[in-house]
Amino acid sequence: MSFKRRVPIAIKIFFGFAMMLFFVLLGSFLFLSQLTKLNNIIKCTSTGMYRVALSQQLRGKLRQQRSSRVLFNHLGQPVDRATAEKSISQLNRNFASEISKAKKNNRDKSSLNSLEKQLFEFIETSQKAISLAEDSSAIDANTLISNEKNKKLISSLKSLLESAQKKSKFAISQNDLILTVETVDLYIKPLFYIERFKREKQDFLAGADSLAVLSTTNNRTPEIIKSLSFALDSLFEIEIYSSQSTSVEWDSVYAALNDTLENILINQLAGISTTLEQSQKAVVLTRKTGIWGTVILFLLGLIIAYAIASRIASPIGMLREATAAASRGEWDRKLEKTTDDEIGDLTDDFNAMLIKLGKLDEMKSRFLASITHDLKSPIGRVRGNIANLQDGLLGPVSEGQTELLDMMSKDIDKLSHLIHDILDLQKMKAGAFKLDIKPVSVHEFILSSLEQHAVVFVEKEIEMGIKIEFDNLTVNFDHRQIDRVLDNLITNALKFTSPGGKIIIEASQDNDNLVIKVYDTGVGIPKEHLDRVFGEFYQVEDKAKPAKGTGLGLAISKQIIEAHSGKIWVDSVSGEGTYFAFSIPISRTGANFG
Repeated sequence: MSFKRRVPIAIKIFFGFAMMLFFVLLGSFLFLSQLTKLNNIIKCTSTGMYRVALSQQLRGKLRQQRSSRVLFNHLGQPVDRATAEKSISQLNRNFASEISKAKKNNRDKSSLNSLEKQLFEFIETSQKAISLAEDSSAIDANTLISNEKNKKLISSLKSLLESAQKKSKFAISQNDLILTVETVDLYIKPLFYIERFKREKQDFLAGADSLAVLSTTNNRTPEIIKSLSFALDSLFEIEIYSSQSTSVEWDSVYAALNDTLENILINQLAGISTTLEQSQKAVVLTRKTGIWGTVILFLLGLIIAYAIASRIASPIGMLREATAAASRGEWDRKLEKTTDDEIGDLTDDFNAMLIKLGKLDEMKSRFLASITHDLKSPIGRVRGNIANLQDGLLGPVSEGQTELLDMMSKDIDKLSHLIHDILDLQKMKAGAFKLDIKPVSVHEFILSSLEQHAVVFVEKEIEMGIKIEFDNLTVNFDHRQIDRVLDNLITNALKFTSPGGKIIIEASQDNDNLVIKVYDTGVGIPKEHLDRVFGEFYQVEDKAKPAKGTGLGLAISKQIIEAHSGKIWVDSVSGEGTYFAFSIPISRTGANFG
């Protein structure tokens, strides 16, 4: 005997959603791995670009160092500070003597004042530049006598000196001024270019350190770059302090350092090109992974959700259909157990309930059949005795007694009608009720049925309407039983339609079926009752229109129509009206119940 472990439905739902979550997490992991790979490629590309930028900067700073060295060597042997200060002092003494003479002999003192002012400004600027040159960190382009500002001052002095020589026979010439400027520059400019070289070297080393940070641990290129840079610095210091040229060694080290930076550029650009191609492929792969991953996860989610929903909803749907069938009295509709969980237990319980209800319904039917059969004879005797009393066979009857006997006779008729309905319904359900199928003229049949209710229509002041969409149509059916159905429908319409209302009987042909509809403008039937109006003993409760009858008329009508291989239905709007309709095949030779 095989044993199947029971799995609760909550666990099934949990595992279903857990599986969905697993696939979502798996897809997220794959997508994140692709993003990580792409991020690493981007970082590698960014680092390579930074290396390229640093290498380019280092080459530029290397060229600036070379320029500073060349300019320093171009100046030749620098002068000392004493020589520069002596040249300025000599120019100042000579000028003071000449300006004093010129002012005594020349009446145009305004040009001499301008010359004096500008020359003193030049001397003061030159002395200040020499003083600043003592502090190498303070040397910059503004310190140089030959900068743009001082060039304008010197140019103006040259013009004034030339004019003074012509007018006042000035002993100081332009050459004296130029000699002083060159002497001061020969002192300051070498210091300036040495300082500029040092600053450029510091910038170069800072860039080399940054390049070293971005390099791998086993790469000695940054160390080589720094070593060659220190070699260039050493060679320049030899040229500064010993006045010996090291051009051959300098050019060799410079070329080695420049080639090293060039190799870095070439290698990094090649690596960047490769990483760019890899990044493009990674982007495409990431996009595909994202798109297909989303589609696959969506489809997997749909499949899992459908599996979970079908495992739960399908048995529930079957239970719902079986419940609806049970409400119609179909007790033999057993459900198949498809799951071994709470829904499976519910299916077992439902099947057991159907069996019990079926037995109860069968017991009820037998009880009703037995009771009604046993009541037929006593009711017949009571009816006969009432008739004898009404006829005066046992003596004269007073007027009050006559009224009581009439009421008793009507009640006996109602009870007899109820008993016959119950017996007929039981016979129909048992298959013991035979139909008498004959050709019937539909037009005459409908008019004959309506004629029975004509007086009621007049008494209740209800308008009657007839609509027959054909002239001559003969249909095979049981005249008495179909008349019973139509009578039930018209009686119900009259019962629930107020005076001034309207009832319309409509007959039409729909393909091979005869369709008869009964419309009314009565109180209507609430929607929640429409599926149950054809049940046995079922009556719609309405406080405004209390139900009168047995509740068997529509149940019997349904049995009769279905015995004719037809169908009967109802539609209604509460407060506006109702219509009942039934259809039966036009061609039919005979039929039986059951």
